[in-house]
Amino acid sequence: MEIGVLLDIAILLFVAKMFGEIAERLKIDSLVGEVLAGLVLGPLLFLVKPSALLGDIAQIGIILLVFLIGLSTRFDNMKGHIYKGSILAIVACAASLVGGFAIGLFALGSFDTGVFLGIALMGTSTAIPVKILLDRGEFQTKVSQFLLTASMADDVITILGLSFLASYFAGTTSVWSSFQLLFIILGFILVVVTVGAKFVNRILSLVQRLKDEQILLSIPLAIVFAVTFFAENIGIAALVGAFLAGMLMSRSAFAETVIAPKVRTIGYGFFVPIFFAYSALVIDIGMLAEYWWLIALLTAAAILTKVISSGIVAERMGFRHRDRNIIAVGMIPRGECGIVISQIALALGAITNQIYGSMIVLILITVIITPILFSIVLNDHGGYKR
Repeated sequence: MEIGVLLDIAILLFVAKMFGEIAERLKIDSLVGEVLAGLVLGPLLFLVKPSALLGDIAQIGIILLVFLIGLSTRFDNMKGHIYKGSILAIVACAASLVGGFAIGLFALGSFDTGVFLGIALMGTSTAIPVKILLDRGEFQTKVSQFLLTASMADDVITILGLSFLASYFAGTTSVWSSFQLLFIILGFILVVVTVGAKFVNRILSLVQRLKDEQILLSIPLAIVFAVTFFAENIGIAALVGAFLAGMLMSRSAFAETVIAPKVRTIGYGFFVPIFFAYSALVIDIGMLAEYWWLIALLTAAAILTKVISSGIVAERMGFRHRDRNIIAVGMIPRGECGIVISQIALALGAITNQIYGSMIVLILITVIITPILFSIVLNDHGGYKR
């Protein structure tokens, strides 16, 4: 190992966390600050350059991040709205898929780019609207719980899309293999929500009796890395394995009280900020000015496809004006999944640096404008509850 990379890690981690703190104080998700830190340290000041070790650390950050998303996806919390929420998520994802594919095919002249953009635009960030609604005392309302269910269903659909994307660009996708992949993933999910959760819960209960107090961090990490490895080797994308490992443990009695806090500490304290910052190191600043039209087009497609489709479906389901707008705005922000999908596509050579940079900027724009739009809709008809 080159000793200089330790200084790169120190600089990247420190600045990412400081920028993340500034973003939080500005009522913006810390993701924005951490990505901007990478943009400043890399393309602007040239203080940190991409390297193999930084790339490997970033990959671990991706795995932990997707694992935490899976860990927070609890079907028990979705039962009351799972049917309607899933319908809204499917329609919204389909609209975004069509919008992204159309831009790739007609504006960029590439079928493959269209496949990437369609899948990349599908994923809605669950964490961002949840955090905003919690801060403003709206989280326990019926519409907020419905939005949470729709966002979780959106995560599952996007993970399926990610697996298809990885197979497609690896040249292993056919109609039959796509159906096989779908059945494998759905079968795994079925096992997770039935016998798998009980089995893992028993293992973790036995592990808890051991004297080492950190073993409830070590064993879940061992499980997620093992499942990720085997997922990759049976044809499911590695990150799908991480997501499903999270779902496997989400029903454990220790999921929220022990496992999630410990993994968040190591993840959000080290690996995840480096992942977000690293995602911006390869962006070409000059390219962003040249491709402003693509950024504008992608941003418009990302916002309009979610707002229009979600708004129409929510209205058909009986949600009134204010509640319908909360759902529509809550489906706007792209976040973790969009960056993960973009990095995978760039690593596979499926997209250019220009398209990658445009996607990162699009994600930042949607994350920044979502709190502003929420302030407007939550103040509609008498304001929001503190």
